[in-house]
Amino acid sequence: MRPPVYADALLRIWHTADPPGLRVAGQVDLTNQVALMGHLLTLDAAPAVLTVDLREVTFLNFPSLHALVSFAHLLEPGRRLILHTGPRSSPTCC
Repeated sequence: MRPPVYADALLRIWHTADPPGLRVAGQVDLTNQVALMGHLLTLDAAPAVLTVDLREVTFLNFPSLHALVSFAHLLEPGRRLILHTGPRSSPTCC
């Protein structure tokens, strides 16, 4: 496995090729939400469907959730953002 493109004490982010997008693990909070959004913005030139795998996220604060939704709303027509959540973790929010 490749090393993450971002890592701090709480969060790790990897760029993914198949599917194109991000894999995120750990906790997203005020100390690192800007890093997540910055890496999301680098995907702007990616294909029509972008995927963010949040299955290893254990905490996601409300501002980060809001930023993900806002990013999806700002995508051009025909593009979409898919968020994967599920059995790898049971995230808490806010």
